[in-house]
Amino acid sequence: MNVGSLLPCHARFRGDRLAVVCGQDRLTWRQLASRVYRLANALHALGLRKGDKLALVLPNSLEVLDLYLAAARMGYVLVPLSPLLRASALSSLLRDSDTAAVIVPPLRVSFNSNRSPPNGIPVTVNSGSQSGSRGSR
Repeated sequence: MNVGSLLPCHARFRGDRLAVVCGQDRLTWRQLASRVYRLANALHALGLRKGDKLALVLPNSLEVLDLYLAAARMGYVLVPLSPLLRASALSSLLRDSDTAAVIVPPLRVSFNSNRSPPNGIPVTVNSGSQSGSRGSR
């Protein structure tokens, strides 16, 4: 048995029992499985495949648990990185880790539109209903 097979088993046989409590959030095994399966499908739709490395730059949260379980289900290799890292250290670790994708929280940033982002790294800003992209490679 592997970690990726635990969730379907619990969702099937203990579906209505409490699985997770995180702050005010309380999820049953069935609710947790539903969240994880949707996330796993979304990551697969982005082009991630078994063995791909997925970096996380997130604070501890229920979403991180979802990502760990989705990665286990799909066979992704997680690269957890601290959101407290400086940009230069984070950039170096991401380059060295050979990640296929990076998950970060939505950020509110501003930059001079006449300048490119540092090091030519594409910057995507998602602040709710609007999103934009700026950068070149």
